[in-house]
Amino acid sequence: MPSTHPSGGATAMRTPPWLAAPDSDYLWVPTQLLATLYDSPTAIGLFTLIVRRWLASDTATVAMSDQDIQRYDPALCRGSIRAAIKRLVDGGWIQVTRHAGRKTQYCPAWGRSTNARLWSKTQPQLNRRRVRTVRLDRKLLDDYMGRLIPHAKAPALIERYGMRAHLTLADVGTYLLMQHTSHAVSATPALEQLDLCFQSEALAVPTTEETLAKMELSEQGARRVGIVKPPVQPRPAHTDPRPALFFVPGELARQLARQLARPAAQAERGFSAAQRGKTAVVKKGSLVTGIKGNKAKKNPPTPLNTTEQVQKKTLCGGELSFRENGERLMRENNEGDATNHRPNQPRRRRSIMSIPETPSAERLRALNVRPQTCAELADLPLDLINACIADGQARPAVRDLAAWTVSMARDARDFGWQVALDKRGVRPTDDFWADPDAAIAKLNARLGRAEEVVADAPKLAAEETPSTPPPPGGGDQQESTATDCPDWIAPAAWQTLSPALRDVLERSHLQGRQVVAYDSGRQRMLADYEAQIERLVIAALLRR
Repeated sequence: MPSTHPSGGATAMRTPPWLAAPDSDYLWVPTQLLATLYDSPTAIGLFTLIVRRWLASDTATVAMSDQDIQRYDPALCRGSIRAAIKRLVDGGWIQVTRHAGRKTQYCPAWGRSTNARLWSKTQPQLNRRRVRTVRLDRKLLDDYMGRLIPHAKAPALIERYGMRAHLTLADVGTYLLMQHTSHAVSATPALEQLDLCFQSEALAVPTTEETLAKMELSEQGARRVGIVKPPVQPRPAHTDPRPALFFVPGELARQLARQLARPAAQAERGFSAAQRGKTAVVKKGSLVTGIKGNKAKKNPPTPLNTTEQVQKKTLCGGELSFRENGERLMRENNEGDATNHRPNQPRRRRSIMSIPETPSAERLRALNVRPQTCAELADLPLDLINACIADGQARPAVRDLAAWTVSMARDARDFGWQVALDKRGVRPTDDFWADPDAAIAKLNARLGRAEEVVADAPKLAAEETPSTPPPPGGGDQQESTATDCPDWIAPAAWQTLSPALRDVLERSHLQGRQVVAYDSGRQRMLADYEAQIERLVIAALLRR
């Protein structure tokens, strides 16, 4: 019996089905890909997406980003996409080309066994040669997931028949594994819900009409079924610039002709000589910001006594005569010129804020305080400003004297805070060693007063300390007290101090002329013993 195959019976019988020529309804997936990546259905589905876009495009590669793939399959994360691409690259199933600032370029290949031979649209059978392949219906991607139309720079365009993607790339890979491998693959809920498998066996993909009848259609799906017709392109508008013709009764036409002829006759007469002299004349040139230009070119003034306004008054039934109307318009024009503010006139200079000439303001201006702040604090007493300045000068840590002065002055004004100038003192402004004899005399006087204070310290301490009987074991108490004595206090002077003061000065140290306590609580208690601590500091300085 002769063969009915178009290519002949002998050729059809010798060509196995896995070497048949590709057609336009199916995608060809290598069987070795399914055998090596059976544990990654997402990688198999991603390979089918790349092949589908490669066959539909006119270029040798497909430009897709991870965001485009994630928008096509919202169930995928970026880590899953990167892992699937790595599995395909390691197996030689795709070739990836990356350029800085551009999307990744993908091209399918025939596997590592063929030295990653790329697919080619110019070679027969896509340059497949002897590689075994299986078929996958393209409607599984187009109808259930949509079409991805890539773009080299902009985000890819995705067109779907349904309102959402009813399958994922992992479902597509699972469908291929159930259909063409012997591995135990469990069906996904999406495949069972869409009747694409039964008891872990893949079923044929239904037609597009049957598929769209079971889903909520989008605008593309409604057009595909025929529910919504494509929009009709509107006809171009009429471009004839001539006005349209219209017909009026004869009596109305004669009345319109008389009204139009009256202004024309008045316009032919023109203005009188007196009126022409009062017409506003625009100057041709003027200086604007140092550049000679023509203001009339940018903002030409509109004269008020034009023929159009006269005609408008006449057509509206005005009772004024031509002469009266012209005089009124010129009077309004002359009045408007006096109050006319053109946008090209230079802006007025801002009024500079005046600072009150008070001693406090002058003192603040000497510190280079901002003018607004000087005006704000100009009414404060000069003694308060000087006290704030002296307080800032007495603090070595103050770097911005003006800011410190303004802050303290505001606190004193708003909250009634008093500046503690008598406690901190004022930094000397004159040179201490300008007169060496006077400086040596001052030092000798200070040393003499310090020796008197140290000599009188034991007597004052004995008078201030109440007489109490010594506790039992007095020797141990004296040794422990000598052990707690700081380095900057003499042990003899330490024994004369009261227990409360010794507790405050315990483990303290001397920094210059300032006593620094062991903690913040003791530091606040130092103010209660200011006189006694000052004598101890002077004695420590003399010992040095």
